[in-house]
Amino acid sequence: MTVRSVVLGCGSYLPKRILTNAELATRIDTSDEWIVQRTGIRQRHIAADDEFTSHLGINAAKAALADAGLDAQAIDLIVLATSTPDNTFPATAVAVQHSLGITVSSPRICVRTAGTSRSSTWMVGLDPPRRWAICEWKAARFSNTPWA
Repeated sequence: MTVRSVVLGCGSYLPKRILTNAELATRIDTSDEWIVQRTGIRQRHIAADDEFTSHLGINAAKAALADAGLDAQAIDLIVLATSTPDNTFPATAVAVQHSLGITVSSPRICVRTAGTSRSSTWMVGLDPPRRWAICEWKAARFSNTPWA
């Protein structure tokens, strides 16, 4: 039997506050041209003081579930990769699970990627769930998958 993974839905969330290079240039010795030339970045989204990584994850997860047409109870695994967790304990993925109202006992994996480039955080987050899925598939423990 061939086992495959598919992306059923995609969601994202960006904080509302935008910090432009021009605004940044008023704070430090730089310019929009210098930043764009070296990074390609023209603006960045900044989380509000009361907005945490879990809030970003919750909003992105809701958008992904809506895109997929799925209920949160259909989730078998939550993986949250970040270099900026809400807390050391409990894991940020637990806050996402709670906020989504997931009552089934789905595993939650928080991959903390301190020391890695933020652009590679999502890649680092792929390995633990891949390994987990292989073990679970071999043990036939999946409940909300078409090949259980």
